[in-house]
Amino acid sequence: MNTAGGRVLLGLVVLVVLTGSGAWAGRFSDVLGMELETDLQGVRVFKVDGEAKLLGLQVGDRIERLGGRKVTEGWDFMARIDGLGPELPLTVRRGEKTFELTLERPRLAGKLVFVSDRSGPWELWRMDADGSRVHQLTRRGLQPQGAVWSPDGKQIAFEWMTPYWDIWLMDENGHNLRRLTSFPDAETRPRWSPDGQFLYFISYQWGGTAIGRVSLATGEQQKVVQMADKPSWAPWRYSTYDLSPDGTTLAFPRETSGAWRLHFANPDGSNVRPAPQPGTQQVGLDWSPDGKRLLWADGSAYHVWDLEREQVSGFSLQPDGWAAFAPDGRSVVYEHRPSDNEKTDLYVVDLHGRPLHRLTYHPANDRWADWWAPKQ
Repeated sequence: MNTAGGRVLLGLVVLVVLTGSGAWAGRFSDVLGMELETDLQGVRVFKVDGEAKLLGLQVGDRIERLGGRKVTEGWDFMARIDGLGPELPLTVRRGEKTFELTLERPRLAGKLVFVSDRSGPWELWRMDADGSRVHQLTRRGLQPQGAVWSPDGKQIAFEWMTPYWDIWLMDENGHNLRRLTSFPDAETRPRWSPDGQFLYFISYQWGGTAIGRVSLATGEQQKVVQMADKPSWAPWRYSTYDLSPDGTTLAFPRETSGAWRLHFANPDGSNVRPAPQPGTQQVGLDWSPDGKRLLWADGSAYHVWDLEREQVSGFSLQPDGWAAFAPDGRSVVYEHRPSDNEKTDLYVVDLHGRPLHRLTYHPANDRWADWWAPKQ
């Protein structure tokens, strides 16, 4: 077991919330293997499990400093984890003794864009996947959501209520805002073509519910394929549809006999055909980076469909909300709500549903993430 001055890689974070934690606002579970509570003496380790035990932390220890700054409350400790990056130096007091420990988060590649209410209203934020360089991108209180990185990682497309839902584009630092659609109803859920020439979206402007696309070079909009004969919000809590990484196949749910069933089409909407996938209510879709699997939700759980074998894997994840493949194609990033707290954070699990990492720790809500990383 590590002692003073020790270091351990906290690659595995226990997602199972420790029992008996209750819902007291001064207590935070699942914080790098610890459960913390705030009392008159400061931040106390209330329970400890997993990797935190290997580090040598014990129940009753006091966390006095994080990154050299004094810690007085649990929410303050949580709020500063993300911005410090992969190394989290702690000053811990045990009785009359004080010692130093360094928690080391996984050094994950790439960057995330996500929705958060850290500043009050829901806004878009970005963060490097290792927890560093946290930056607020929007500041207008217009409920941005559905943000996705461009293929080169230099731009972000998203939907904004201005006053109707429209598709917007901005640089990765939040500058150079550009409005791409302006139909007086709703355009939502942007998706990039792999060559970066088009942005796809869901719209009501052609009657019913359809997928359209806009050319970034000319601004021309065109209908691609019909999803339903009437406007419908049924699948909109999910990622809804996706274009394959090679740009050849559009996967989308189509309303058939009162259920949303998976269909394929060419990227221009031609050659529409039902997918040979069992089950109904396929309303959430995300293609793996290698194009061999689809992450899909049936309304009660997420599953992974192996397209080559035409079979559904044993992966099952409760659909708390948005979920998508991570850049490595071997894991999934999703939003999760710990049972003892009303907020949501971003997590990573493998394709067996086993927890790998917790990406955000802030006491506000972090949701709806898109993760970009350079291709290897």
